[in-house]
Amino acid sequence: MIKTEQLFYLIAVADSRSFALAAQKLYITQPALSVAVKKLEDELGIRLFDRTPSAVLMTEAGEYVYRQAKTVLAALEEMRETARAYLPKSETGEYVFYASGNLFLTFLSSLAAAVKRVRPLLCLIFKEERQETMLEAVAGDSHSYGLLYAEDKAKFPAGIEAQTIAVIRPFLLCHRDHPYAGKKRVDFASLLKVPLIFFTGPAVSNEKILAELRRYGEPDVTMAPTLNQKHHFVNQNLACCIDTDQFQNVVRQNTNLDLDSVVFVPIRTNLRFALYLLSHREADPEVTAFLYRQCRELHG
Repeated sequence: MIKTEQLFYLIAVADSRSFALAAQKLYITQPALSVAVKKLEDELGIRLFDRTPSAVLMTEAGEYVYRQAKTVLAALEEMRETARAYLPKSETGEYVFYASGNLFLTFLSSLAAAVKRVRPLLCLIFKEERQETMLEAVAGDSHSYGLLYAEDKAKFPAGIEAQTIAVIRPFLLCHRDHPYAGKKRVDFASLLKVPLIFFTGPAVSNEKILAELRRYGEPDVTMAPTLNQKHHFVNQNLACCIDTDQFQNVVRQNTNLDLDSVVFVPIRTNLRFALYLLSHREADPEVTAFLYRQCRELHG
C-alpha cells in the first residue's frame, strides 16, 4: 500500500533533482530516502527516475505519477481543512508554549510527541524564554502557556493561573561508585566536601540551591554549558550534581544519563520546588485541562 510520505518523498526528489538535497530538506538520511523511493517504484512496477552523474531526472511515467501525487496530497489537505471545521477549536487551535533551560531541551520534545498522538490538529509553537519574559507573555496572551520550576507556593503576576504538576525536593545525583552513593540521605553541609556540577541554563532552583550551599561555606562548583556535559561528569564519577528532576522521566530519556551507573540520593532540606503549568486566566479551560493532563502523565 502506498503511503502519503512516499508521495512527499517523490515530490521532494523531483523538485530538487537530487536525492542528497531532498534528504536534507526532509531531515532524513539519503539511504533511507533512496530505499523509500525504490519501494514506491516496486509497488507501482515502473521506474520513476533516471540517475545520471549530474542530476536525477524523471522518466515519462515518473512525471505522470508526480502530477498525480500532487493532486492526491492537495486533496488530502483540503479534506483536513474541511474536517477542522467540524472540530472544536480546542482540538485545532494554535498556541505558544514557553519553557527554559532543561525543560525546553528535554520536556517539550516529549510533550510535542504526546500531543500530536492525541490531537494531531492542535498546533503548539514552542519557544525558549527566560522566566521573566515567559511570565509577561503568558499574562498578556490567552493563547500562551508556560512551564517552569519555582519555589513551592510561588506567587505569580496577576492574570496568570498556575497549576502544580509536581512538588519536588532536591536530590543528589552521583555515580554508583561514589562514597555518597550508599547513603540513605545527605545534607548540604556534607556536600561542600565533593565536586559539584550545575547546568548553566536559567533555573530558579540553581540559585536557591547554591544560596543554601553557601550558608555552610564555599562549594566546589563547575558550571556545564549543556545537560549532556553535566551528565557526562556524573557518568564518569568526576562530580555529583544537585537536581530537581528525579521523577521527570523524560529528562532521563532525552539525555546521555547512564541510569545503570548513577544513584539518586535524597538531601535533608526544607527546600521545595514545584513544576507549574502557567496559563492566562481567560485561556480555554478545555485546552488548559488537556495540556495539564499531558504534563502530569509525562512527568510520572
